[in-house]
Amino acid sequence: MHPSTVAPAEATTYGERMDTIMPEPRACWVAGTPEQGETTATVTHPYDGSPVADAAVPGDQQVERAVQAASAAAATMRGTPARTRSAALATLATRLRDREEEITELITAECGTPITRTPAEVAQAAAFCEAAAETAPCGTGSAHRHPAAQDRPAAWVTTRPAPRGPVLGIGSSGAPLWVAVRHAASALAAGAPIVLKPAQRAPLSALLLGEMLADAELPTGWFSVLPTGHEATRALAADPRLPVVLASGAGSTGDRIAAAAGRKPVTHDGGGLGTAVVLSDWPDLARAAERVAAAGTAPGGVTSRATQRVIVEEPVADEFVALLSEAVRQRRTGSPYDDAVDVGPLPDEDAAGGVTDAIAEATAAGALVRAGGTRDGAVVEPTVLSGVDSGVALWERPVTGPVLAVRVAGSADEAYALAGHTPDGSAAGVFTRDTRRALHACERIDARSVTIGDVSAFSGELCAAGTAGEAGAEGVRAMVDALLADRRTVFLAEAGTELG
Repeated sequence: MHPSTVAPAEATTYGERMDTIMPEPRACWVAGTPEQGETTATVTHPYDGSPVADAAVPGDQQVERAVQAASAAAATMRGTPARTRSAALATLATRLRDREEEITELITAECGTPITRTPAEVAQAAAFCEAAAETAPCGTGSAHRHPAAQDRPAAWVTTRPAPRGPVLGIGSSGAPLWVAVRHAASALAAGAPIVLKPAQRAPLSALLLGEMLADAELPTGWFSVLPTGHEATRALAADPRLPVVLASGAGSTGDRIAAAAGRKPVTHDGGGLGTAVVLSDWPDLARAAERVAAAGTAPGGVTSRATQRVIVEEPVADEFVALLSEAVRQRRTGSPYDDAVDVGPLPDEDAAGGVTDAIAEATAAGALVRAGGTRDGAVVEPTVLSGVDSGVALWERPVTGPVLAVRVAGSADEAYALAGHTPDGSAAGVFTRDTRRALHACERIDARSVTIGDVSAFSGELCAAGTAGEAGAEGVRAMVDALLADRRTVFLAEAGTELG
């Protein structure tokens, strides 16, 4: 690591402080009830490997009871009044804010997010609940008249959204609370039971969320929180009693989930290959470099919306790459409990090794390391590479780590072509002041969203505290809609009568 950017370590860990308060393994939640599991798993702090807490790991019978309860609760959840679900969501938002200090330390302890960033995750989760509370009463449906035909009378047809059924929500180790709350709040707004499966490395935030969900006056068994292993997770994804799967992330993890789910709809609420395009008309290259550096490295490049690819137009390429490299060198690594730290660790040393392997592949193909390029344990030094070949992993698929891969384009059109096709869920940011170029970018770049004048508005760096993030209210509505299907009711006219 760069010696000038390494912050000092914190002496006292979260785990040491909590041992005297909660020595018992953190309970899993089976059909809304806290239970100890058949086994336990020790959650360790990614920065130094120190133990944080033990979490209960449910056995097969507990998992089966959770799925049975979700299936049994589907009808009663569907019939729960929208105002009841809305009130439960508003209460959840309040409880998240009331316990912000506790939750922020927990997130830092289990996944290594710098302590200065975790309050934003809590605030964002609470804001999502508030937006979902406003969404819950929506969706009253529509009605239209079908005229009589030769073989049937006239009819009125009503269409209304209804939940597809119980939801499986598969969590993330990069933003454990945010993902768990998005999944649970979306299911609650839709009127569907949910089985939360938090990441094995970082289940504690979701287990704490279970405490808050248990207080809601909702049908028995409507939620479970099951920190299971890979085999049990694949079985849950394949279970027909959980007809909808919400997953976080992309790449190989998303592919495995989709394969296990088979024909069931799988909604990836994050992930993708974030791209920044810097065109020559942009007047403040230093500011653009700062924004790209932050979006690509905070909190450790582990957010599912991190910027990874950078395309810069040739007339400003040398200046911008130099500014970007310096901005990345200034990103401080160290203990995530240190207020001065910008970049936290990856989940473990294997994950960090995967990032340095991707860097090595890129350099073997001709890329130049302009900043960083090494790791210390689970901490990858913030890295910039230029001249990255289009065939390497850093350009073709999401790589979880604080790495920015840069290529130079001879024109704006070439930049858009290099941005090319991106995986589902990807987003792009284009730095330009030219309206024509901006409109052309939106047409040419095949991404779910294109932000003009900044990095992608869906990047982790821009999900501001106090906002719902991920496209705001529209993002909340889209999450809820993914859990709904139109149900039609046909009212036929009786013989000799006319429908009004």
